[in-house]
Amino acid sequence: MDTVILFVTACAATEARRVEVAAVVQRTAPEHGTYRQVLAVDPAVAKVFATWFPDIPQMSQCGGDYGERLSAVLHEATRHGGRAIVIGMESLEIDRETLAEAFAALETFDLVVGPTPEGGYYLLGGHRAEPRLFEGIAWGTETVCAALLARATAGGVRTALLRPRGGTES
Repeated sequence: MDTVILFVTACAATEARRVEVAAVVQRTAPEHGTYRQVLAVDPAVAKVFATWFPDIPQMSQCGGDYGERLSAVLHEATRHGGRAIVIGMESLEIDRETLAEAFAALETFDLVVGPTPEGGYYLLGGHRAEPRLFEGIAWGTETVCAALLARATAGGVRTALLRPRGGTES
């Protein structure tokens, strides 16, 4: 089954954060079982998020840097088949229509990326984890998307780009 992973980076478990995550959960909730929604959370806040969102399965972010954690959740979500799309909580414009566009792109491409004007990305998806795409990237910089796309091109990974929009998860 296809999966949408809501990637919650390390954060303070505040009421403001709960409201922010709840808005993304609501806007991206699946209709008619088209995909499953999963929260990928830092283990330090997993219990709080389980209390806030008891009906949404969780997966733990494992690994060292952001790229390792991202690769691990993609691997976990796709290891039994299906496709996975990762969005961050800063991706406030994401909705079901954007997710449908990304899943449609994955009918033809190996990887789908939603770039931001700042050089990051708001959405990333694929059929399987590609750890080499995420190694050695300077996360949190304006070069994230360019570095990711260069690695994909060099590795022969067929990549679709969605339209640029704000809200970065770099």
